[in-house]
Formats: sequence, C-alpha cells, structure tokens
Amino acid sequence: MNNNTLIFVLILFAIVGVYLAYQLFKYYNSPEGERHARMRMQGAFVPLSKEELEQDQARADGKHE
Repeated sequence: MNNNTLIFVLILFAIVGVYLAYQLFKYYNSPEGERHARMRMQGAFVPLSKEELEQDQARADGKHE
C-alpha cells in the first residue's frame, strides 16, 4: 500500500467513526434513548403479587407487622 491509499483509508475510518458517534449521540438523546436508559437502570416492570400489595396497603394504613 502506498501512502495515499493509507491516508485515504484512515480518513475514511475517521469519517465513519464520527458518523457512528453522531448517530449514537442522536439516539441516546431521543425519547427512545431515554426509554432505553430507563429500562437499563430500572429493569422490566414486574407487577406485585397479592401478598406484596397487601403489605404495601398495610404499610400505607400504618399497620406494621
């Protein structure tokens, strides 16, 4: 490979890298990206069982076990 080809390939990689970084930045600052980040932090929604709901209600009513 001569110098011109090497320089061209490096510039091409730099352009592709900047484009991918821009796309990721744009995605993570969109509503979909916020939802993705929230899901990573909180995990999937899991409904409470009847027992857990009763415990929460008792706690809210001030009745501790």
